[in-house]
Amino acid sequence: MTQHIDSRAPLASPAHRLGANAVDAGLMLVTLFIGWAIWSLVMWGSGQTPGKSILKIRVLNEPTGTPATWGQMLIRQLLIGWTIGVPYLVAYVIYMINPNTISLVAYVLSIILYYGFFIVDIVWVFGPTRRRLIDYFAGTIVVNEAGVRQA
Repeated sequence: MTQHIDSRAPLASPAHRLGANAVDAGLMLVTLFIGWAIWSLVMWGSGQTPGKSILKIRVLNEPTGTPATWGQMLIRQLLIGWTIGVPYLVAYVIYMINPNTISLVAYVLSIILYYGFFIVDIVWVFGPTRRRLIDYFAGTIVVNEAGVRQA
């Protein structure tokens, strides 16, 4: 895999990608999640989230170089995160309902594993291919379209 998917759009830098995540988080707060969620569902069809759209970066299907499909964005943005978060959520609910059912150690361990995955996921973006683990799982890459002339 080279640093460019094509001659027009280089891979997005780690700072650019983390910036888009920060913009998304800010928009979630400002719109009370509802506006961001609606905007995201619309933008997924073009391989973007609201934050990626504002910062002019796009998620592409890695093998073809075309914008990620709505389904790929669903997998990438929701299903992977929710799947990884399920053990934490289950442990949290069990602990909140009846703290005697699950030990505090098991609850804290589930939190460490949950956040540990996301830390490892973010660290991967600093590698030579600039792909997070969710990019590998979804078969995507993220490119920077800022300053690129559209054909």
